[in-house]
Amino acid sequence: MTVDTPKDKESFEALVDQLLGNPNLFGAVRFTGLFERVDTRTVFCQCKPYPHMLEVVKKQPTFTMESVSGTMIGFRTPVYMQGVNVAGYHLHFLSEDHKRGGHVTEYKIVKGMLEVATISDLQVQLPRTKQFAQANLNPESLSEAIRIAEGG
Repeated sequence: MTVDTPKDKESFEALVDQLLGNPNLFGAVRFTGLFERVDTRTVFCQCKPYPHMLEVVKKQPTFTMESVSGTMIGFRTPVYMQGVNVAGYHLHFLSEDHKRGGHVTEYKIVKGMLEVATISDLQVQLPRTKQFAQANLNPESLSEAIRIAEGG
């Protein structure tokens, strides 16, 4: 669908929620167009032993792009899937010239083309390794760590 009125993050996500309908399904989102502003972050490559995600995000560079054309793409994950994935919207941006981008933290769109699709299938394949078997995948503050890491 064509979006021809400016929308901030909140109103854009409300529009996508309306188009996707069922909040208990995953949603795929793609917006290609003009952005008044896009704020992104990225993390550097990590090596073993991997640091905790909260340590990593303390050192992540952030970028602000203004009056930029590009594509924002990602997923909406249902709230009940928190922990398997990050609940809510997880979006990434790539500029039209393919020179800038990253994980989106804030944005305001001007106009463009919005595409959405609901997703009702989820396939999870878990590793059968010693490292996975011994990993602590349920730390005390998992939800809080995800919230902080995602910029919330």
